[in-house]
Amino acid sequence: MFGGGSEVASESTVVAADEAGTAAKVIDIIDSDTVKVDRNGEIIYVDLLGIAVPQVKHDNEDMRCMAPEAKEYLAKLLPIGSPVTLTHESAEGDREADDKTPPTIQAGVTLPDRRMVNTEVTRAGFAVAINQGDSDLQEDISAAQEEAAQQQAGMYSRTNGCTLPARLDTALTNVNKAQGLDLKDPLEAADSLTRRLEEYETSSDLPLLSAIAQTQSVKTQRDALTRASDSKRIVYNLAEEAERERIEPAPATSDAGQPAGMPQPETPENPSESST
Repeated sequence: MFGGGSEVASESTVVAADEAGTAAKVIDIIDSDTVKVDRNGEIIYVDLLGIAVPQVKHDNEDMRCMAPEAKEYLAKLLPIGSPVTLTHESAEGDREADDKTPPTIQAGVTLPDRRMVNTEVTRAGFAVAINQGDSDLQEDISAAQEEAAQQQAGMYSRTNGCTLPARLDTALTNVNKAQGLDLKDPLEAADSLTRRLEEYETSSDLPLLSAIAQTQSVKTQRDALTRASDSKRIVYNLAEEAERERIEPAPATSDAGQPAGMPQPETPENPSESST
């Protein structure tokens, strides 16, 4: 169901044996990139370092896509009570601690088999790399991201209806199937999706969607949709013109060949009448 969750640890996800870390125990999964743990008797939140993930409560619908599946996959990797090691600990997270909210850190979370959760979540297609942590961590996560794109895993799926690749496929199918005036809605939907992807590609506020939009396979899909839309727009314009002519027929003509209602040319007076 999830893809990319193999129990076999790949070289890129294994943490070096001599890397220092802090032991902790999983207490709860808060969302798709936040884990509540007990670290030496201290309860803290851990935001997975170096990744951007879908978010259930985000205003953008594309950011909400597959957020429940991402959280479910994280819970599968980190059962409640399981031991982990926190590595690459970084600055405090974005949650402020108070009497009810534990402090938050950003870190790598390593499993007992030495796989790093940050990388495994990315390999499953539920995260993308962002510029956080040291270069080795970023390289591992980026490699996992490329693998997810190649395998069409998670958010790169072309069969899960909410993902950008799947929506591109649907838009292309709708444009290719429609004919005549029925092209209006598919063409408008295709144009809207294309514009949205262009905006995502350069967005610094939405690194998750930006990374997906910049994926070569997604660019190829977008180009195919643009070509199909341009071709079918000609068909639609011709159909629209024909419909306009059908609704607004050409003006009627008189027996003299002039459009009805126009003044007729004057004729010379009758000679017999002019002589009298």
